[in-house]
Amino acid sequence: MALEIKRQSNIELLRIIAMFIIVLHHYCVNSGFVELINPKILTGNMLFVQFMSIGGKVGVNIFFLISGYFMINSSMKWRKVFQLVFQILSINILVCIFLSAIGYSYGFKDYLKIIPLIFDVPESFISNYIVVYLLSPFINKALKSFNKKEYSYLLLVLLIYFCMLHTFFNQKTWHYMGWAFTMYCVGAYIRKYDLSKLNWHFGWISIGFVILTWVEILLLDFIVFKFDKSQSIWCFAIGDANKINIFLLAVSIFLYFLRLNIRCIKSVNYVGGVLHSAYCYGMPITIS
Repeated sequence: MALEIKRQSNIELLRIIAMFIIVLHHYCVNSGFVELINPKILTGNMLFVQFMSIGGKVGVNIFFLISGYFMINSSMKWRKVFQLVFQILSINILVCIFLSAIGYSYGFKDYLKIIPLIFDVPESFISNYIVVYLLSPFINKALKSFNKKEYSYLLLVLLIYFCMLHTFFNQKTWHYMGWAFTMYCVGAYIRKYDLSKLNWHFGWISIGFVILTWVEILLLDFIVFKFDKSQSIWCFAIGDANKINIFLLAVSIFLYFLRLNIRCIKSVNYVGGVLHSAYCYGMPITIS
């Protein structure tokens, strides 16, 4: 299937879905529901919260995959950087004013966090997105110089370090910037070697990884129930974006949508852009 260089509605639809599952994740994780989960007394509602919580990390991975896929053949524009920073700062100031007016309190450092790249780089999606974008000319030059064997070796080392060691040996290898770079490289690899042409059933593969993750959550719940653990450990299955199951789920979903033949639908493209912007604007804000 020939893919156009411009972002078609299949990718914009994917961004809408990614944004939705990220919001669903934050609703489940940050609403206080997670603290109420007790694997010894599981209910249908608790299982629903657990199952729906996987979307946040998957969505973040998808956004960086999209960035790498398109930016590998694009050039950085300073105008876009300044425009993005100005828009984020403006929205964050307005949100902070509103929240302060209705009673939320902020510390001095929290106010500084409304400025992109100030104090929030280690934990902010948008700050790391901007840094990767600023480095993209150098990253792209390096990636384009690699042959397939060299590029594959780079990804192998990165994925062993970030995914395998973290997932199977419980090593704390998570690093937002390092993982953002890794996902960017994966997205660019998919574009450079046109992996969307692989005749694989990525839709079924994605469903398989969702079910596998849900089974892993249930297994961890069972361990707590069976061995009378003092605390829940189910978040281990979805705790970070570099868990191997979360990574593979994001990649398979991305490849599935790349293969979708959806004509350009202006309304879908508009909503996708608005939701992505809303997500970027909201990330640096921290309420204390």
